[in-house]
Amino acid sequence: MPKGMASLLTAPLVRENSMEDIDSVCLHCENSLLLCTCAVGCFMNSWFIKLDFSPTACNPWPCPAEAAPLWIENKNRLLFSQPEETEYRFSSQPFLLATVEGKHQDLKYITSEVMVSVLSGKFEHLVERTLVIDCRYPYEFEGGHIKGALNLHQEEEVERYLLKKPITPSSPDKRVLLIFHCEFSSERGPRMCRFVRERDRMLNQYPALFYPELYVLKGGYKEFFPRFQKECEPQAYRPMDHEDFKEDFRMFRLKSRTWAGERSKRDFYNRMKKL
Repeated sequence: MPKGMASLLTAPLVRENSMEDIDSVCLHCENSLLLCTCAVGCFMNSWFIKLDFSPTACNPWPCPAEAAPLWIENKNRLLFSQPEETEYRFSSQPFLLATVEGKHQDLKYITSEVMVSVLSGKFEHLVERTLVIDCRYPYEFEGGHIKGALNLHQEEEVERYLLKKPITPSSPDKRVLLIFHCEFSSERGPRMCRFVRERDRMLNQYPALFYPELYVLKGGYKEFFPRFQKECEPQAYRPMDHEDFKEDFRMFRLKSRTWAGERSKRDFYNRMKKL
C-alpha cells in the first residue's frame, strides 16, 4: 500500500463543518441517521448515506433482507445505484415461472416449454392474464407469430398499451405476466423488457410495480417455431433479413435508430433536470 494511502486510512478524521448541514435521513424509519437503529452511518464532509430497506419492522444493521439497496449521494448527485436485479427481491410474491440463464443476466428467461405450459393454461389458477409481446417488425410478425401475441415493436406502442392504463389483476391472488421476445431474443426483446421496467419504476413508489413479473423467451421465435409450430399462426417463420422485405427492414431499422437516439437525448435531459 502506498505510504500516503496508509497515512490517510490511519489518520483521525477531522471535520470542519457542523453536523447540522448534513441532510441525512433513513428512508426506512424516517429518523435522522444519528438516531436511526437501521444503520451505522459514517460522515465525511458533505457526504451522507441513505438506506432504503424492505417494508419490515425497523431492525439493526444488517437488514434481514441481506441486500438492502444502498445509495451514496452528494446533495442531488446519484453516485451509485442499486443493481436492477435486486429490485425483484422486494416483490410481494416470488416469481411464478421457472427461469434459466440467458444472454442478459439481469433479465429472467424462460424456455419454449415453459411458454407453452403457460399458454395452455397450466397456471390459470394463479395467472389472470399472460401477454406475449412480440417485438419484431410487422412484416416478421405477419409471416408467423405465437398465437395471441401482440406486435409492439416501438417504445411508444408499448408505453401506450401497457402503462397509460396498466393491466392489473382483479384480486391479489392473481398475476399478470409479461413475456417479451423477438427473433432471437438477443436485442429487441430484452431492450423492450428493460424499457417497461424502467417506466414502471418511474410511475410507482419503490418497491411497487404494475408488472412485477417480466420474462424473456429464450431463443426467441427462431427457437420456438420449429418445436411448437401448432402454437403459431400462420405456421411459418419469416426472418428479419428476408430477401423480399429489404426495404421494410431498412425503414424500420432507421426508425429504431432514430428512436434510440431520441431516447438517449430524453434520458440526458431528465438527468440534467435532477441536478
